Amino acid sequence: MDEPKKPLGFKNAQQKAEKMLDEAEKVSSLLEKAAEKVKHNSNRLKDLWSEIEILIQMVRAYRNGAYRQISWKGIAIALAALIYFVNPFDLIPDFILGLGFLDDAAVIGFVINALRKEIEKFKQQMHTEAEKDTNNSTNGVIPVDTSN
Repeated sequence: MDEPKKPLGFKNAQQKAEKMLDEAEKVSSLLEKAAEKVKHNSNRLKDLWSEIEILIQMVRAYRNGAYRQISWKGIAIALAALIYFVNPFDLIPDFILGLGFLDDAAVIGFVINALRKEIEKFKQQMHTEAEKDTNNSTNGVIPVDTSN
């Protein structure tokens, strides 16, 4: 089966990601910029927000060692999508009203599809860990509101 064709400009972002992945400060800075860009453009990025958020979380968890069940190549692809997203002068500059985020959406969609299985594994592990944290903080007992 052939690998899907990468969106224009993605190859350059992927090369940058592969170089950046071992540089913790640069990755942290990029993750902050991506989160900030989404926050400031939330009205235009409604459909992309959850996908970008999961990529940010997955890269952050990989970098801090909390999640390593994804290949280096997979995390580089996720990071490349964020690099592309943060770049305001990508294929279609972000300041072009109505069109500026179309190429970003194409890249994010490409990466989400390419990493679908890895993203599902990541979500499952995060869900499992959240349940463990909830059970540990309540000793397995669900608190009941008795104020009524």
